[in-house]
Amino acid sequence: MAIDQNLDGVGGTINDNVTVVVNYSPCIGPDASGYSADVSFFENLYLVAGGPGVVDTGLSVDDGSTSLNLGANTFNFYGTSYSGARALVNSNGLITFGSGTTAYINTDLATSPSHAAIVLRWNDWRTDVNTADRVLYRLDE
Repeated sequence: MAIDQNLDGVGGTINDNVTVVVNYSPCIGPDASGYSADVSFFENLYLVAGGPGVVDTGLSVDDGSTSLNLGANTFNFYGTSYSGARALVNSNGLITFGSGTTAYINTDLATSPSHAAIVLRWNDWRTDVNTADRVLYRLDE
């Protein structure tokens, strides 16, 4: 079946062409340490509490922060190695290292947060609205 894009009642004619324009902002960086920031497509992992390897942080508050235990895994970020419970996650989609934050207003990262951070889906998310709202994670090797 030919598509009638211009709604003239006849599909597949020259006027039924579709033009798609994609604007792509180039990545930012690399910085002096060699890191770059870039847009990435969201990958829904469908984490379920109690699922294989899935950890429930217990965060069921508005603007809370808790340890994200890396266990025996070591993570090198800007020349500093992190392991154990030195990574922290907040209920607003932000992972920080060394100390936590409850920041809920996203920024351009130039001045805030003031410590090393990875931004996942930073926004003013709520995990205290109903009992099904949880912050879950899974570490894959």
